[in-house]
Amino acid sequence: MVFAWAGMGRVIWWVLMGEDIMIAKDFEEIERDSGAWSISWYPPSVVPAGKKHGSAGLCVTEQDSSRFILIRIKEVNYWEFPAGRPEGEETWLETLEREVQEEACARVIDARLLGYLRTRQVSGDVVVRAVWKASVDLLEWNPMHEIAGRGLFSRSEALGLMGKAHMPISLRALSEAGISA
Repeated sequence: MVFAWAGMGRVIWWVLMGEDIMIAKDFEEIERDSGAWSISWYPPSVVPAGKKHGSAGLCVTEQDSSRFILIRIKEVNYWEFPAGRPEGEETWLETLEREVQEEACARVIDARLLGYLRTRQVSGDVVVRAVWKASVDLLEWNPMHEIAGRGLFSRSEALGLMGKAHMPISLRALSEAGISA
């Protein structure tokens, strides 16, 4: 597996298993599966139109802010940021706090909104997820629901473990959070 980057400013591309993967740019729709669905990044100042779909957290510990938490879902073969849908009338932040507790077994101490992931699903529905950088305390490992694992990873380690479909968004979140190689 080869990782490389080149470019200036926010225009960065990665080579992952021979496939060019661009970092998401503001408002640019990135098609997936031959246009069956798409993803876009929106800055924190612009909440895109669509159904509120919860929050995702790029979680770091105060002991080591260069490494962040990924979780592994039982049914999939890759790692991802803790994330989930809102329950009831939860705010974006309340959803983040609950999902990080349930999936990563961690408590959010502080959080900063990085931006929004907008997804146009295969059905045509549009959903929006807030993406955060959160400082967390790790708690005893006792995951709820579908979680099979939790790990602390550097950027380079994580990029080899995360799913490719959302990689442009993951790269943008890492960039916005100030987490470099």
